[in-house]
Amino acid sequence: MKNKIIYAALAAALFTFGTPLAAQEDAVAESSAALPFTAIQRDPVSAAMGGTLLGSAASGAASAWYSFSNPAALPYSQERFSVGLAYQLWQPSSSNNLSLGAGVNIKDKFGVSAGLALGLNPGIASVDDSGNEGKLFNPTDLQANIGFSYRFVSFLSLGVNARYAMSELSPEYRLSALLFDASLMASLGDFQLMAGVSNLGTRASYGKSSGLSVSYPVPSSLDLALSWSRVFGEDHRLALAADGRWYFSGFGIAASAGASYCWRDMFSFRAGYHYGARMDADYASLGAGVKFYGVALDFTILLAGSSNPVANTIAVGASYSF
Repeated sequence: MKNKIIYAALAAALFTFGTPLAAQEDAVAESSAALPFTAIQRDPVSAAMGGTLLGSAASGAASAWYSFSNPAALPYSQERFSVGLAYQLWQPSSSNNLSLGAGVNIKDKFGVSAGLALGLNPGIASVDDSGNEGKLFNPTDLQANIGFSYRFVSFLSLGVNARYAMSELSPEYRLSALLFDASLMASLGDFQLMAGVSNLGTRASYGKSSGLSVSYPVPSSLDLALSWSRVFGEDHRLALAADGRWYFSGFGIAASAGASYCWRDMFSFRAGYHYGARMDADYASLGAGVKFYGVALDFTILLAGSSNPVANTIAVGASYSF
């Protein structure tokens, strides 16, 4: 591959939610987050609540997505098993994301979760030394997770996720990292509190066989979250959630807040707001869902100004729980 192709592909993989990269590779390596798709909220319910980490847990939604965010929440789930499939049109006309998740609650004591996400990105044309364009190549993103949780006292649980993330930038170059999350969660009456870290692990690199020694930081963060939920008169459930993320490597602080209302555990309406860090974007979110006999359908849209790269991003999901 020619250098033009390598740098074009790097631009596709190292974008920071639409922010252009620095021209120099060394500057990019320290000022941009590689594999930014690992920070995307895959759960359509939590995404509708501003991308909050405890949105689904507080609103009683499907626990299928916990391997992507907060593994410690699974032993508190009212479900024994949950599986979900979601589609995101991320940065409309840009990336198509497919996600699959599952969670198992074992006797309200242990939890096992797993997830898989695939991202299909816009095509990049190869260019030879004469400036002629060749075949179109579509970079792809892959993320695979597995999570475990343990509720060691009635009100406190610990969870960990292991994650492999990879971006195929060209037929010859793949950027990858091994990452993990760890979280501690407390459930105190109507309140839930969570503290943890996300995406700690190796820096993203091409591997020794590529001949490229450069590596990049990933969007690792320290996470703090709080939620409250209550059922009123058996028919009405209200949930509120808020969290903050301090991204390492100088990527700034992000914050999210959201609310959910559910009627008779069937019809849900959600809203939220997300304040982005350096690597992120600001947006409002709206969503709705319907659930019958354990089958739930959820829809989310992100709202922002026309110049915002995530404006009109949509997500739809289907899940089954029992």
